[in-house]
Amino acid sequence: MDYQELAVRYLKGMVDRMKTPARQKVDGMARGEALILYFLNENEKGQTPSEISRFAGVSTARVTAAINNLENKGLIERSISSQDRRKVFVSITQKGKDMVNVKKEEALSCAVRLLEKLGEKDAAEYVRLTEKAIRIMEEFQREEEKK
Repeated sequence: MDYQELAVRYLKGMVDRMKTPARQKVDGMARGEALILYFLNENEKGQTPSEISRFAGVSTARVTAAINNLENKGLIERSISSQDRRKVFVSITQKGKDMVNVKKEEALSCAVRLLEKLGEKDAAEYVRLTEKAIRIMEEFQREEEKK
């Protein structure tokens, strides 16, 4: 088996997938903004831009740009710490929570349709292999962090 060729096909498929209208419909916002909203929605208390940056794996400059866009859309709000006025917390607004819930439902609907098209056996195998691949990639990441 030529793993190099398989990897090229896999990566090409992933890149092509990122360009599809369905993907754009689910995201509907600039790169990283959906991830930031999801993170803020999952965390009750406000998060600092540094915490968001660590979670998203992007620079604080990129996070700041995304926060500005999200704030302009009314999806998040910033507040200043009462203990340390230099510290800023970012939290999701109700409008942002509503958007996250809509996006989650759209993504779930899309995933259900995909799995139904695959059929019961292939769908279960696809999910099993995806979970296995994620575990392997997490293992690679831990190994890289040790270096």
